[in-house]
Amino acid sequence: MHRLFACIAFLACFPALAQSPKAIIFGEGRRPTFREEAIDRKFQRSRLARALSEGTTDENCKALLGGLLTALAETAPFFHNRDENLHFDPSFLAAFQAQLNTPSFPANAYLVSMARHVLIQRRMPDAWLKTAESINTSYGIIDLAKLKLISEGINPIDSFLLTLPLLRQRFDEDVLAVTSASRVDVATEFKDTYLDREVTFPGMQLVDIGLYSAKTKKKLKTPPKTSLSQLNELVAVFTWVIPGQKPSIASVLGTEKAKIKTITVYAYLAPRQYVNLDRIPKGARLMIRGRLWSMNADLTEVEIKNALLFEDRDWSRAFFAQPGMVDNCPFAVNDLTGVAPAQPGGFNRVR
Repeated sequence: MHRLFACIAFLACFPALAQSPKAIIFGEGRRPTFREEAIDRKFQRSRLARALSEGTTDENCKALLGGLLTALAETAPFFHNRDENLHFDPSFLAAFQAQLNTPSFPANAYLVSMARHVLIQRRMPDAWLKTAESINTSYGIIDLAKLKLISEGINPIDSFLLTLPLLRQRFDEDVLAVTSASRVDVATEFKDTYLDREVTFPGMQLVDIGLYSAKTKKKLKTPPKTSLSQLNELVAVFTWVIPGQKPSIASVLGTEKAKIKTITVYAYLAPRQYVNLDRIPKGARLMIRGRLWSMNADLTEVEIKNALLFEDRDWSRAFFAQPGMVDNCPFAVNDLTGVAPAQPGGFNRVR
């Protein structure tokens, strides 16, 4: 299971290109199916599943349940149609494995079972959300907004690999690097491949949220004494700095202003958000989930429709439980012994 989760976390590092980039990014064209198997029935009878539904007053168990629900929340916006794998931030995953996995309790296996249960049922149980809300009053790090998203239903994105950095990389290679001798309309082909896709873009820096003109992209005045949450057709503007830029000699010498290439993302927000927009400051690091709708000719502007915003935390110092807390939780036992996923990802589709 450890190798399984490490593979999931670093899957964005492409393998040798035996397939086309499109096939690698979006998969084989067949959506994964989720059917109840023996491992799922065993999970449903486990003591941990009972605790997820009923809650706990044990502080050690609160830490365990809090860590598992935090992990489920962090992978929720990345549920996707590419294949059966889960996606996690590498720093998050390393901390999760180090702090919650024990010889007697395979936290990885239980997390996969929790995700399977949600995907099979097409939503997270309401009882799990109530448990998360109760635990989070003291635990504090569960992203309840992301859990509320999947408690209302599952709407998978097309691929967790399709991020803004990858989109820019493919644009450089598939469009900008093509010579004028090519008879293929590479720009149109690129848009046909990547636009009109459900995406999740993490690591986005917020510039502002307000009313913007769809044509000029200029900000409009917000009605006085009006909360952002009361307005429709709000736009969140983000900027992303294209990596690998080298300063010119003139900018180093101070004879001209340094030119930094960026991509501006205009996220047209869905009427209902799971976070409080009024409390998000400029410069915040956020995650955008929505439909990649349009881009300009040189990919310096991107539009996302029906966008949802979520907090995108830095997990480099993630802390879930103190040493010994998992061992001291009465239901932190391996009720799943003897049943294991048949293939990577644990979602039982033979390749």
